[in-house]
Amino acid sequence: MAAAHSFITGYKVMHEGDSAGSLEGLLYKYLYAANGVFITARNDVFETTIPLTTIKNPAQFVRGLEVIQPDIILPKRVPASLLSRMVFLSRKALPNEILFYLFYENDEWHLYIPPQRTHPSYAKPLEDSNYVPIEIHSHNTMPAFFSAMDNRDENGLRIYGVLGLVDQPVVDFRLRVSIYGHYSVLPYQLVFNPTSEVKNG
Repeated sequence: MAAAHSFITGYKVMHEGDSAGSLEGLLYKYLYAANGVFITARNDVFETTIPLTTIKNPAQFVRGLEVIQPDIILPKRVPASLLSRMVFLSRKALPNEILFYLFYENDEWHLYIPPQRTHPSYAKPLEDSNYVPIEIHSHNTMPAFFSAMDNRDENGLRIYGVLGLVDQPVVDFRLRVSIYGHYSVLPYQLVFNPTSEVKNG
């Protein structure tokens, strides 16, 4: 897999004052920074930089290199009303799971429920879709976590989430960004406007 991607992967040693630079022609770029190794990518909807390895103690930072902070940049956060709608539909789908897609079009986020096969342990789309920037599925009465199946399937440049314990008054929500299989967990409030129905899982 790494060899197949070698021609579309960039690498940069981040000297003090450097920026990540252009990603033109690249899927992603590795950044070697004072505080660890990061990976950055962007598409038409969002841009993100996530850590692969981090050095937490400033005394151990690599001298002469730039310090990088993880980041995600979206045109706007997803409205709380769409998150509440997903919670409602997840409860309605019990005991099965349900899959949601969120698209950004005409300066707004839109919720789409693809045709799918549902079961208490999975929700599978029945057809391939165009690019989906955010994909969420429910975990019925189980906690919010990413399963081995999720890790196998969720390998695009995309934001993925799991709604868990949807039978409870306050639902668990675990969110992560993937850069082609490199993952970083996010507080959901970085992507969604918060609602009292949901807490970070």
